Amino acid sequence: MPMQSTPYIFTKTQDWLSAHKPAWRTYFSLIESKTPRVLEIGSWEGRSAVFLLLELCGAPGPSMEGRNNDDNRNDHFDLLQTPAGIERHRKFLHNMSTTGGNYTLVPQFSVPGLMSVIAAELASSNEQKGVDLVYIDGSHRADDTFLDAELAWRLVKKDGIMIFDDYHWPTEPESSMFHPKRGIDGFLKLHEGEWERLSEEESYQFVVRKTAEMRVGFLMGIQTGDDAASDGLSKGVCDNTAFEYGIHVALTIDSTYAMPAAVAISSLLSHIQSRVTFHVVDCGLSPTDKERLHESIPSDALSRATLHFIDLPEGSFAARLGATWAKLDLFDLLPVERCLYLDADTLVRADVQVLWDIDLRSNELGAVVDVGFPTGHSEIASGPYFNGGLLLLDLAKCRNAKRMIQLRQHAEACVSSNARFKDQDALNLHFTGRWASLDMRWNAQGLGTYAEQYTPERHAISERLDMMKADPWIVHFTGPVNPSMAAVLNPYVQPWLSKPWGYAGAPGHPFAGEWRGVLEETAWEGLAGSAGYKKKCEAVKTKAIEEAVAELDNRISVGREL
Repeated sequence: MPMQSTPYIFTKTQDWLSAHKPAWRTYFSLIESKTPRVLEIGSWEGRSAVFLLLELCGAPGPSMEGRNNDDNRNDHFDLLQTPAGIERHRKFLHNMSTTGGNYTLVPQFSVPGLMSVIAAELASSNEQKGVDLVYIDGSHRADDTFLDAELAWRLVKKDGIMIFDDYHWPTEPESSMFHPKRGIDGFLKLHEGEWERLSEEESYQFVVRKTAEMRVGFLMGIQTGDDAASDGLSKGVCDNTAFEYGIHVALTIDSTYAMPAAVAISSLLSHIQSRVTFHVVDCGLSPTDKERLHESIPSDALSRATLHFIDLPEGSFAARLGATWAKLDLFDLLPVERCLYLDADTLVRADVQVLWDIDLRSNELGAVVDVGFPTGHSEIASGPYFNGGLLLLDLAKCRNAKRMIQLRQHAEACVSSNARFKDQDALNLHFTGRWASLDMRWNAQGLGTYAEQYTPERHAISERLDMMKADPWIVHFTGPVNPSMAAVLNPYVQPWLSKPWGYAGAPGHPFAGEWRGVLEETAWEGLAGSAGYKKKCEAVKTKAIEEAVAELDNRISVGREL
């Protein structure tokens, strides 16, 4: 609807809007809401507010009667200390009321005004929280502009638009604290990855579209009547997600497992909205590995995911014994009190926030029974035996000084005896009677292979196994990356056990294709079809054949000597 001209009272020499109208109209076309909501910070005579109400929000205008249901807030403050200020305020009120649109005037400076707007938004019964467009043209000080943007950003919906005015304001040097550009640049740097630019490079205004989900990010009590606290603090319903503690996920990887780790990270983030910090213990990663892991974070998760690389200190288990033992170093290395450990050869298919929230009660650890050996094996005492591919760790309990000494003793005992399953045996020894058995769907092992094969021990957990096979929440690709030729040819164990990215693939695994699909969404996209990868697989297969032939020759030679 074109703006009506005659009823409004605007100063002709103070039209700072008209030059931007064509661009603004293109931005309006990107807003999908049928009842768009607008927040304007700062106003003069209301020219831009009127334009927004009429053209974006569809206010009736002076030639129509009635009001609509849009809630358009305008933060406007004038000290009204001079006749000019009083007159400007009169024009503003006249122009806004003439639109016939629904608006709310917040007669405060922007920071307290925005805080009141946020509080009102949280308390509102409106199902559609947030605003579709913010126009910032308040104080031109850099720090004030930064604060305005930071608070307003918390109200902007995903795909909403934020317009900064005066990005190239000529009155002050752009490097000055009294120019908004420094504040705008600081805000944009802080929220890098959460927006895309809409305005042209040299545009006087800087315009972005938000690509991240709306988040208020802090608690605001709602103080009303009887709810008012005697100490002056507001009471309200506390949403724990507002604290943004998030969850902590640990991986221990070297360069050979960087690629599958990218799949684990990407698939986990695609099923969760909480903040996630990945603590990656560096057992031999290259700078390129780390860069590609960063690049594998889905674009819509950049604002809520962090990769924290941790170096192995001298004397650590992994430094002495190899990456297999690195999960025993987590107890000393991680700067958190609760952690979810994942093997890199996993595919996440559900929201691990549900897993994270499980109450371990008095237990130090949550884990899933080992599908291959539910009650242990011949080299370890019979009893409940868990798989080490997923561990929900209460590190605060685990770090008891006496228990840490015992952990090292159990680990050294397994090293000395060359334990069959190395670190997993050490962990089972250490946590005997101190671990909670989790739903088997959180660590689905042996799918399509040994999970289908009968043993008395697996029969005893068959009901849980059936649930795991029907709908696994985390798929664990157990077995070797590259199986021996004997394993591939073994007629009693078919299909053979191997991982999807090895030379032999994972032909019997029902989720190998899904794993490869996620791989294509990471920085390793196109790897499977590359000439280099195929050449590497051929080389590994040739090596497996050569090793098998050498073993055959050796056995024949030994047999002839008998």
